[in-house]
Amino acid sequence: MRKSKVMSALALVLGVFMTMAACGGQEPAHTEHVDKDGNGKCDVCGQTMDSSSSEEETYTITFMSNGEVVSSVEAKTGDFVDIPEAPANTDSRITFQGWNGIDAADLAAGKVEVFESDMTFYAIWSERFGTENTFNATRLKVNDEIQVDGVLDEAYQDTAAIPVETLSTGDTETKATVRVMWEDTYLYVFAEVTDGSVHGYQDGVGITENDAFEIRLDLLHNDSLAEPGYTEGWGGSYRGEPGPMVEGQWFINAGSEHSVNNRFGNGSDAGFEWLSNESKNSGTTFGTSKLTETGYTVEYQIDLSNANVPAEYRPHAGQEIGIGVRVWDKNDAGERSSVVMEAINADMDRGPKKLSNIRLLANDEEEGTPVSVKAVRENFEITENDTDNILYQDSTGFEIGGNSVKALWKDNKVYLLTTMQEKAEYVQFESPALAAPIKLEPAGDTRVFASAITVGKNFALKDTLDLKVTYKNSGEDAASGKFVLQMIANENDNARKVFYASRLGEGEEILVDGKKDAAYGDTAAFDIATIQEGDDTNATGKAFVKWDDSALYVLVEVSDNTVSPHGGENGDSVTLWVNFGAGKKLPNANTVWGGDDPVTSARPDKGTVNGNDGWKCEGMFRIARNNSKEKMHWLGDDETMWEYAMTTAETGYVVEYRIQWADFGEQVPDKVGAMIDLTVNITDDKNGEAGREGFMMTNAGGIEAYQSWGVRYLDHLFLVEELPDAL
Repeated sequence: MRKSKVMSALALVLGVFMTMAACGGQEPAHTEHVDKDGNGKCDVCGQTMDSSSSEEETYTITFMSNGEVVSSVEAKTGDFVDIPEAPANTDSRITFQGWNGIDAADLAAGKVEVFESDMTFYAIWSERFGTENTFNATRLKVNDEIQVDGVLDEAYQDTAAIPVETLSTGDTETKATVRVMWEDTYLYVFAEVTDGSVHGYQDGVGITENDAFEIRLDLLHNDSLAEPGYTEGWGGSYRGEPGPMVEGQWFINAGSEHSVNNRFGNGSDAGFEWLSNESKNSGTTFGTSKLTETGYTVEYQIDLSNANVPAEYRPHAGQEIGIGVRVWDKNDAGERSSVVMEAINADMDRGPKKLSNIRLLANDEEEGTPVSVKAVRENFEITENDTDNILYQDSTGFEIGGNSVKALWKDNKVYLLTTMQEKAEYVQFESPALAAPIKLEPAGDTRVFASAITVGKNFALKDTLDLKVTYKNSGEDAASGKFVLQMIANENDNARKVFYASRLGEGEEILVDGKKDAAYGDTAAFDIATIQEGDDTNATGKAFVKWDDSALYVLVEVSDNTVSPHGGENGDSVTLWVNFGAGKKLPNANTVWGGDDPVTSARPDKGTVNGNDGWKCEGMFRIARNNSKEKMHWLGDDETMWEYAMTTAETGYVVEYRIQWADFGEQVPDKVGAMIDLTVNITDDKNGEAGREGFMMTNAGGIEAYQSWGVRYLDHLFLVEELPDAL
C-alpha cells in the first residue's frame, strides 16, 4: 500500500531521535541509518529500522487522447518517463499539437520528469482551416471593369467557376456556381443559381426562410494567427478583442435588387460580424440579385479598405482567405433545403475553420519590369505637384515611350514624376490601387508633372505595387508598359542630413574675407550642434553654403566664449569634409577616403579607370582660431583649388571657404541638381590645454568622418537654383 510522504518523513525523524537517545545523548557516529545486509538493523548502531523508511513513493503518469488512455506508467520522484508518440488519427483536418502541460523542450527531448504527484497529460489537437481543397480567385486586370448589377461581366471569365452543389440540408436539385475576383481594396463575388421554382422576399419572413444566397468571409484564416486556444466561434473568441477585424456575413433573397433596396433593406442584410456590420454604413459594400430564366444571379462588392482592416490582411497576391457559400432553397411545398461549396460549410456558423480556402492569384498580364523605388529620406516630405523637389534624384526611374518616369515612396503613397516630351499628348497612370486612373495633360511642349498615388496601406520594405503607364502620342499608337514597383529603403538615411545650397544670383558677389556677405542671406543655414564628443561643450555654429559656376562657398559662424591658442584637431577649429564625387556611380563600395584601395576606396586611383588619374574629388579643410590651417586628400593638397579666411567676433569666430570646382570632365554632373557630400564639424578646446573637450557635427548621427569609415557617412548637399518653398 502506498504510504504518505509526510508519514515517511516523520518516521525518519523519529528514528534519528531514538538513535540519539539510545546512545545516551552522545554525538552520534553517523547521521543516517544504513542497512546494507538487509537484516532490518542499522549496520552502524544496530538500531532497528522501520521498513517504511526505505520504501520509496511511486506515482502514476498517464497520457490520454479523446477520453482514451494512450499510456500509463508507475515511476518514482526524479525519474524520467518517455513521452508517447503522436496518437493515431484518421482525420486529415485534425493535427496533433502536443500534450497539455508539456513544454516544447521536454517534447523535443521525449521525456518528462516525475514529481511528487500523479500526473495526467491530455493530447492537444488542432482543426485546420478549410479542407484539402484550395479554390482560386484571380486579380482583376488593370483595364477591366466590373459593374455590380447582377449581370456577368466579361472580366469574370478570367477566374475559375466554383461549384456549389454539395447537399447540406433537405433534398433539392438547386445548385450554383460562384466566381470570385479581387483587387487591392475589393472582393467581387458572382453567383449563378439554377432553381426551377424561385421564392423571393416575403414581408415578415426571414431572408433564409426563402430562396437566398449566403456568404461568409474571413481574411485572417490562419491557425497560427488565431487567438491562442481558439477552437470555434466568431468574433473575439477567434481573433481576440479588439483584434484584427477580419470576418463578415452577408445574405440576400433571390431577385432583391440593390437599386430597389438601397444596399441593405428588404431582402438583403449583413450579419453580426464586424466587417458586415461596418458595411451597413459604408455605402461601398452591397449585394444585388436578378431573376433569370433558369433561376437567379447574385453579385457582391465587398469593400476591405476600411482603416480597421489591418494592411497585412487586405487583398494581395498569394494570400489565402476563407469563404463559405450556402444557397438556401424553398420548394413549392414549403420545404427548405440548402447546398454548400463543401460539406464543411454546413457548419460555418461555428466559426472560420468551417470556411473553404481560396487563394488570391495574380492575373495573367505580363510580369512587368521591376523598378526599385527608394523611400523618401527621413524627415523630408514630397507633396503633390512638388515637381522641383530635388529628392527625385534618389530615383533611378524608368523609361516608357521615350519619356521618363521617376518614383519615390513614403508611408502609403507612391510619388511619380514624369517628364513629357513634345510628342506626348498625355500620360496616364493606372493601378488597381487607384479609384480612377491619373491622367495628366500638358499645356505646352514639354512639361513635368508629379502625382501621389494612395494605395490604402502603409508600405513595408519589399512591398510591391503594379503600375501601368500609358503615353498617348500625337499621330502615333499609345506606348505603354507594366511595371512592378518594389519598395526599398533609402540608404542615404544612414545618420545623414540633407542640406541645400542656392546659386549666387546675378550681380551677387562673395569675397572670401571671413565676413558674411549679403548673398549668404539667400540660402538656408544649417546647424552644427550634434554632440560627437563631450557633454558640456559651449561651441555651436551655423553654416551657410552658396555656389556658382566657378566654386563652392562655405561660411561658418561659430559661437564659442573661450579662446584656445592651439590649432589642429585639438584646438578651437572648423573642419570641412567634402566629396564632389557623391553623385557618381562608383564601381566599388564607396567607403574609405582616397584611391589607394581598389576595392573600397571612394574613387579609383590612377590607372584603375580607363588609364586616367581617377576621380580626385575629395578633401579635408581645417581652419583653427589661431589662423593655422590643415588639409588632407587630393583637393586639400592642391592649394590652388581652395582659399580661406578667418576672423574673430565678440561671440566667437567666423571661418570662410572657397573651393574651386575641379575639372572632373565627364564624371561631374551638371551643377544644378547635383548632390555632393559635405559635413562640417567644430572642435572646442575650453581650457586652452590643447585637448578638445567638445566635438560638434552637422551629421545627425555624429559620425566622425575623418576616421577610416569614410565618405559614406557625410551629409548630402544639393545644389539648386533657388531654395525649395519648404525652406
